[in-house]
Amino acid sequence: MESPKLKIRKLLVASRSEIAIRAMRAAAELGIANRKLLDIQKLRNP
Repeated sequence: MESPKLKIRKLLVASRSEIAIRAMRAAAELGIANRKLLDIQKLRNP
């Protein structure tokens, strides 16, 4: 029996790490919409 195939349509990334950046690039290459979340406090006070 074959398992059902799921298609990823959107990707939400909540990190700025190297792995997160690679995941977002790969998603873009595959045509998957992606968004990132930024913590405003961390931007103001690094």
